Order: sequence, then C-alpha cells, then structure tokens
Amino acid sequence: MKIAVLGATGRAGSAIVAEAQRRGHEVMAVVRDAQKAASRLGQNVSTLVKAPQELTEADLDDVDAVVDALSVRGDPAVGICIWILRLT
Repeated sequence: MKIAVLGATGRAGSAIVAEAQRRGHEVMAVVRDAQKAASRLGQNVSTLVKAPQELTEADLDDVDAVVDALSVRGDPAVGICIWILRLT
C-alpha cells in the first residue's frame, strides 16, 4: 500500500512514517521543507514538497491512503483541507 503522510517531519508524522515503512508500506512524505525531510526521514522516503493547502487530487492520485499528522497552529485552512482516504 502507498501512504501519503502530511506533517511527516513532525514528532507524530515521523513516527507514522517509520511504522508504515516497518510494516512494508511505501511512503510519500508531503512536506514544506525538503532539507528537513531528508535529515529527519532519511533518503528512503519519497517526498512531495508542497504546502498542504495547495495539494490537488492529481498530487495524491497514486496513493491508497492519506494520513494527516499536521499540527495546525492558527491556520484553519490546513485543518479543513485534508481528510482523504482512498481505497483501491
């Protein structure tokens, strides 16, 4: 299964990425900072560098599930835009 993780560089998100990989899933980290992602998640995680509120359906077209691990601090648009679950 391919899983997109929003907020993948945070404490919860990085734990979710590690557990998903441990279970054999392919992970795509949706991040705002590619360097932070590389240092926290390593090179074995594919990344999509994009603000969550700018995601489109095409960005997530090839994933089976999206996990929201975002920490929303004062930006209601981020919290509203992302509860997506796609089953194939």
